[in-house]
Amino acid sequence: MTSQPLTLHITWHFAPNHVPTFYEALRPLHEQIVQEKECLYFNVYEIAQQPGVVRLVEIWDCDMKWMAEVQSKKDYYAPFFEATKKISLQPQKIEVMKGVGEFRFMRL
Repeated sequence: MTSQPLTLHITWHFAPNHVPTFYEALRPLHEQIVQEKECLYFNVYEIAQQPGVVRLVEIWDCDMKWMAEVQSKKDYYAPFFEATKKISLQPQKIEVMKGVGEFRFMRL
């Protein structure tokens, strides 16, 4: 396990009527990602005050180098990105979060 897990917030913007299409595209990707031993957490949230805005929150037992060079190059991402580029209003925003040591807590 890495000293600090890699936490990603990935935000997508769609017309509200395209959110179900996004979830259809996400379903097979989700099934693959949660099978990866490095994936510790994967949840999807809708921003309540912003219809059509969806955020993926992922926590990985890896560093950014491994994520960029190994995980992100897996073949199962291609169909997902092909489907989402047709309905996304703007490119997804990827934020790498850094936990503040004394305030990190996770109940297992």
